[in-house]
Amino acid sequence: MRGNSLIAGTHIGLEFTANFLGGEMTCNGYGHGPDSGKYTAADDGSFKIIGLAVTVVLCEPEGLARQEDTYIATLQQAATFRVTGDRLEFYDQDGAAILVFDRQTSP
Repeated sequence: MRGNSLIAGTHIGLEFTANFLGGEMTCNGYGHGPDSGKYTAADDGSFKIIGLAVTVVLCEPEGLARQEDTYIATLQQAATFRVTGDRLEFYDQDGAAILVFDRQTSP
């Protein structure tokens, strides 16, 4: 997230369907439509999230809730994206890299 690593032992995932996005964080989940997680993405790399709900669960260790809040706020700032191999990168409106995801496969 904006060049910072996640708290050790935590995770953030992002999944897409044709119309909705969503994911799981260490404590909370987000998106998953149909009332939350709608997005637009175009061939020119433009990207926009249209509404995003997040579950509210008390998180431990200290700092985890702040990390999850920061992630959601950062994801909502995504204006463009680029896919290179198994990597998805999001950029803000100024062109700064804000989120990087590497594809994970299920066992």
